[in-house]
Amino acid sequence: IAHPPCILAAFRPMSKIRIGIVGCGGITLQNHVPGVAMCHHLAEITAVADIFEPNLHKVAGLTGATTTSTDFRDIVS
Repeated sequence: IAHPPCILAAFRPMSKIRIGIVGCGGITLQNHVPGVAMCHHLAEITAVADIFEPNLHKVAGLTGATTTSTDFRDIVS
């Protein structure tokens, strides 16, 4: 199965784009995490928030996000 190209491929940022995700459920696991992984040379998930700690820790472990919280306000301030 061929994966679509990274939509960020046309951009040449000076440094990686840092992404924060609020909500670490199924859509994040099935779409957002794999999508950012396809663009790993251009973007990275650095912060995640979810009120359900098992999901929070799962996504943080998969992405290497160093900022985590059960309160979304902590990662958007």
